[in-house]
Parts: sequence; C-alpha cells; structure tokens
Amino acid sequence: MIIKRRICMSMKRFSMILCMMGLVLGCAADGRNATVLMEGKRAEEPFSISMLVPFLQDTTSKAYNDLKSLVEYFRNQLVYEYFSNTTGIPFVIDAFSNSIVQQLSAYGITDYGISKKDSKSYSIYIALGCDLKLMQALKNILAELNLKPGSDNGDRDIAIAAMLLFNLEQVSYYTFFLENSLSDEKLNEVRTSSTATIESISQITAWLFSFMKARDELIRDFKKVISGAEVVRDNRQLMEAELKKIVNDGKIKSKISDISSLVRDIQNLITQITKVMP
Repeated sequence: MIIKRRICMSMKRFSMILCMMGLVLGCAADGRNATVLMEGKRAEEPFSISMLVPFLQDTTSKAYNDLKSLVEYFRNQLVYEYFSNTTGIPFVIDAFSNSIVQQLSAYGITDYGISKKDSKSYSIYIALGCDLKLMQALKNILAELNLKPGSDNGDRDIAIAAMLLFNLEQVSYYTFFLENSLSDEKLNEVRTSSTATIESISQITAWLFSFMKARDELIRDFKKVISGAEVVRDNRQLMEAELKKIVNDGKIKSKISDISSLVRDIQNLITQITKVMP
C-alpha cells in the first residue's frame, strides 16, 4: 500500500522530472560531456538524449522502452567511467597490506593487484566517479594518517580512515546493487509481467533517474571535500574539519541514505511487479 501511495503522489511530478533528463544527463558529474561507450568502444556520437522520452507514455510497452533506455544510459555511463582510465586503478592506501592495521589492510597494496569488482580500491574508485586525480588526493590524505598497528594516535586516525572509506564505499555498493537489480533478466520479467502498469514502470524510471542525479551530486560533494582536505593536509585540524563532512552525520550522509532508499524502493517495486508471472 505504501508503494502504491507513493506512486500516485509522484505521478503528478513525473512529466516534469522526465523533461529535465536531457538537461541533467547531458553532463557527467565532473562537467564532462556524457559520451558513453557501446560494446566496450567509444561511440562516435554521444548517447542520444532524445531516446529518453519527455512525457508519461500511454502504454506499458512504451513505458518499458523508456525504462530500458534509461537503464542502458546508466550502464553505459558506468562503462564510460571505468574504461576512460587506461593506466589502471591505484590502491587507496600507499602501503603494503601487511603493514596496515587489519581492518584497513584490504585497501593496501597487494601482490595480486586490483582486478575484481569486490576489491576495496575498486569500490572507492567507482564511488569517486573513476576520477584518478581524486583518488590520488584521497591517497595523499590517508598518507597523513597513522594506520600502522600499535602506533601512537593510531586509534583516532584509524577511526577517521575507516569511516571515511566506509561512507565512500556505500555509494559504489548501492550502484552495483542497483545495476544487478536492473539486469536484463529482471527487466524482461518486468516487461512480461501481467501486473506491470504504466504507472509502476514509469515510477521505476523516475526513481532510477533520481538515483543517477543523486549519485552525480555525491561525487561532486566528495570531490569538493577531498580536494579541500588535500589542500590543507599539512594542518591536521583543518584537514579533519573537512573530512568530518563525510565522516560525521550531515548532508553527505543524508544523501547516501537517500540513494539507499531509492535502491530499496526500486528493488521492492520490481519484486512486487514480477512476483506474479503470466
């Protein structure tokens, strides 16, 4: 009942939201043109924003096509971010794993490199929008913290690093989770479900768009805070004051909570649509 009520309340705003897609999705989080990759190669032309319909459709098939188009845009945006880096993903902590406290050792240098999506450094890389300069700035900040076992002031430094990295990772976790929730298999179940309606499919599209926009905003927030903390890293008090904007409760953590809710809402609605198959 809660989901149905939220759908009804949001439909009045839905046309306006979709009309804004072309304006918002035309730029990536760092201001770059949102050129995407098709089948692992850079497309000669940017993904066509015109493929995202600006109005609420009148059939479920058209509503599904809109959802499919936005999911493809979302996937290709992630592919573009990942493959725009040709030099490899750096480790977050510039020290060997066995020289770092155990709870942070997964972020350190290892012999097997970074090749899996479950890698901690990969998750941070995704959370920062695959921005290598931002990754380096984060590494410079973490280098100012004492993360070795049994060190003086270690507990405080370890707590700062742990909360900072955990909150960053939440963004990549929800990104991966949403990507899996919108797999081709799940989308096909939505398409063939007898319980799917124009409103429910359109609501998924609206929530996905909101997630993409919120994710881009978070990446901009991370860039501002981390870049600011790097500039003042020689002044421990000022550096910590900047990092608290991510580590402590505040606007950024509230935004992370918001994307968590969006992902949960999308998953719940997809489950509701697909639990009864024709």
